[in-house]
Amino acid sequence: MNVQGEAAVQSQPVERVVPVDIDRPEARNALNFKTREKLAAAVGTFASHPGIVITGRNGDFVAGSYTRAFEKLGFAGVLAQRPHRSGETIAGCPKPVIAPVESYAPGSGHAPPIHADIITATRTAMSGQPKIKLGLHCRAVAETAGRARASACGMK
Repeated sequence: MNVQGEAAVQSQPVERVVPVDIDRPEARNALNFKTREKLAAAVGTFASHPGIVITGRNGDFVAGSYTRAFEKLGFAGVLAQRPHRSGETIAGCPKPVIAPVESYAPGSGHAPPIHADIITATRTAMSGQPKIKLGLHCRAVAETAGRARASACGMK
């Protein structure tokens, strides 16, 4: 399945593994609502394959998320869009999901790896939580990853 444009998520089975590539170079692969939907659809479509690898193209894994949506909709408006559904799909996949983080993955760039079964990170991987300045970090992680995972990470 190849999807072009604003919500570019590409996936094509390669032997026994399906690479799911997030390809939004104009936004450093940041996850907007459409991209999250496409990511969830790709993972759901290929859930019967032996494994799925989520990657980011063009030198970035996932450069965060819907910061502009927070400006327009506010926190309650963003949560009303249920952005965590893509994470639920990844976490609920019956086959292994791998997230090799090789570069930039701040803020909600953590969302795909948090829900993956296996996370790898190279020495060039960078992460952080810029939304903490907005007071969104703990609740957003709890809403995205689930309260149990957030508590396990010390984010009560």
